[in-house]
Amino acid sequence: MSSDSGFLVTFNDQEACRDESLEFITIHHPIMRAIKRFYDENKQQIHTTSQFRLRGNSKYQGKYLFYIYLLEKTALKKDLILIPILVNLSNNKVHIVDELSDWFLSEIVKAESPDDESLANYEVEDFEKAFKEAGEYLEMIREEEEQKLRRSNDTLVNNQIESVKQATAIKK
Repeated sequence: MSSDSGFLVTFNDQEACRDESLEFITIHHPIMRAIKRFYDENKQQIHTTSQFRLRGNSKYQGKYLFYIYLLEKTALKKDLILIPILVNLSNNKVHIVDELSDWFLSEIVKAESPDDESLANYEVEDFEKAFKEAGEYLEMIREEEEQKLRRSNDTLVNNQIESVKQATAIKK
């Protein structure tokens, strides 16, 4: 997969269904498999963080921390969901499903190695603040997913109860 102009990606299956122009990324996507294969073969190059530079729209200029969380949902089946969270390093503003995060996800395929002057320098405290902000948003997303599962489960249980009631009424 390659495109000179980039392409929009999403980690959300419902968004991908609504908009066919989005590339749906799951843990089993070829991009993720290629990343895993690279690091399986290059274990000495594994880093918990890395830096890259994106060129383009100057209104998005800044230094950001990009987190990708893996959320596991277990119900009738087990689902793994990748959740991207972008945090502005200067003001800790979190970007999820907004214009900036859409631009970022579409441009990431054109990322370049940063030169010395564009390296992001930050203190541990800055990282910890951004990590805390991202974690709070992740917790909100997790709670939303739990509520969806609860509603779905309640619907299944109520449908089953109604089915039993109807079957009992028919037998009488």
